[in-house]
Amino acid sequence: MKLYTLCLIFVAIGMRLTPAQAMQMTGTVINSEDKQSLPGTATIVKDANTDSTTDEQVKYSLTLPADAREEYRLTNTTYGINVYRSTTGSGYGPSMNIHFNAQTFNRVFELGVMFDNKKMKGFEFLYKLYFGFHLAHFYEKPLKPYVYYNFMYRTPTEIIVDRSLLNADNVNPAAIGGKITTFEHAVGLGAKLRLLKKLYLESNAGFGVYLGSRYQGTTPKTWGFHLHNCGFVPSFKLGLGFQF
Repeated sequence: MKLYTLCLIFVAIGMRLTPAQAMQMTGTVINSEDKQSLPGTATIVKDANTDSTTDEQVKYSLTLPADAREEYRLTNTTYGINVYRSTTGSGYGPSMNIHFNAQTFNRVFELGVMFDNKKMKGFEFLYKLYFGFHLAHFYEKPLKPYVYYNFMYRTPTEIIVDRSLLNADNVNPAAIGGKITTFEHAVGLGAKLRLLKKLYLESNAGFGVYLGSRYQGTTPKTWGFHLHNCGFVPSFKLGLGFQF
């Protein structure tokens, strides 16, 4: 028998969970070379005792066990984009952050760029780990909580100088002027709320540490606990995301 390479087109509206946490899947079978339909073709779930045959409309219907569904989710990777409004207590004020993400099951990796007044101000990395991934309905939940780790690199920025220090005695020269580069680390909790099928609202809050290359002259009026060029400060993000 001539061997065909099959392409399964899954119909999302045909998917549903049964009480036994299995999943009903329907779809269409076509030849990947000429895109022609293949009636009477057998469809089989690998390593599972279930199969089906396409009807005259080239439709099939399969009941997938829960473990097969989870295996697909564990190996499937999706990509998306996030836009955040972000602020920390390190003295830089709010920024607009644009991230690109990759999600594999309950883990998300994001790389982003920070902007302030339409100028690039740094880069950041965000890692998220979602709760509840062991539940069969994890991907159908509208609200997904997570823990996160956030690393930020701030490009050299001019310090806002306290003019009263210019004539003072015993002042650290680094506080009079110059630029500062800051590294920030934060951990915390967040949640993602689905608004539409692929659009969601996201927010997170945490606490972390910043390390500056010079005396951080802007920090006395900001949130947190500050030393000469480092401190412990809160971190907040609010934004929208789209998953392709």
